[in-house]
Amino acid sequence: MAPNAAHARRTTMAPGSRCGFGCVRPGFFPRPHYSYSHHRAVAARLVRLRAGPAPGPLSTSGEGAFEVPLKMNTIPHSRTTRQFFYEDIGESLLRSVQSGNHSRMRLLLEIPETNASNDVFRVGTLLEAIRVMAGKLTQDGKRVRICVQGSMGRGVFQGLPLQLSGFRKLLDLMDWQEEVAPFVSFGAVGPEECCDEDDIFIIVCPQNIVGASLIPKLEGMCEAAGKRPVILLNPKLVDIPSSGGLMQVAGRKERIEFAESFEEVYHFRLLYKKPYFHPIYGALRYSEGHGQQWEVYKRVVQKTEDGKKEERYCFAKSFAKKPQPPQLTEAIAMSISF
Repeated sequence: MAPNAAHARRTTMAPGSRCGFGCVRPGFFPRPHYSYSHHRAVAARLVRLRAGPAPGPLSTSGEGAFEVPLKMNTIPHSRTTRQFFYEDIGESLLRSVQSGNHSRMRLLLEIPETNASNDVFRVGTLLEAIRVMAGKLTQDGKRVRICVQGSMGRGVFQGLPLQLSGFRKLLDLMDWQEEVAPFVSFGAVGPEECCDEDDIFIIVCPQNIVGASLIPKLEGMCEAAGKRPVILLNPKLVDIPSSGGLMQVAGRKERIEFAESFEEVYHFRLLYKKPYFHPIYGALRYSEGHGQQWEVYKRVVQKTEDGKKEERYCFAKSFAKKPQPPQLTEAIAMSISF
């Protein structure tokens, strides 16, 4: 037998790889065995989830009650799908602000149209989500300042991230409701942007660029804001090592601690086999006030009696803390679907 063929026979997929999250490893890995009682318990749980009425995105009826919209790979998204997430993230943010538990918060909404790493990123969807969020926060008279970072860097490295190019101008051109417009203002990122009359600050997609770090401006802005809420929407504050010792090993621990000091109060993203964005294997969701659990949903596609494909999301597992990639792999791969 040829050496390559022999190696191919000795190579199998690691547990979880059938859902796209594992990796190819040499050797044989036996398939996990589950008892009959385990299968019955999982089946009964899914039956209970199906039997109840549709809870909708804002329901607090219990674990696994969230209903993930279907056809998330259909671009552009339907108006119903967009409005679904606008309301979900808006209500989650409003509850977190009203609770007063945190003054530093962050939110992540990564559907195809709001994921800047995706080639179908749509700035209008992000703008509409911000408008809904600001509208809910101003209902009780609070003043909201929406901040977009300005140009950073020096020389040939001066500029803006592509997704924020023209973002500030679009905010001015948007159609704000008459009852919301007087309570909304716009600005950049920095301590000089904090005015006494502002109550809440929303910073849109803050991120570092080659040759410049946003962390010092964010730190100054948080100090100037005091106890007033500072909210990061879809932040990417990872280091981008640059020349001149910028964002290198020195000070990295402090930068990471500052980025993690923002409490995550909302998180929704689709699960893929990286680095690809197709197919969708499931979704991860967390919303403060909805059981304080990180919920994993598995995407299932089945054929109906008439031969058509039917898509749905089944609740797979919940975690008390944000799950790591190996935990997501196991939750998706080991869950049973019917």
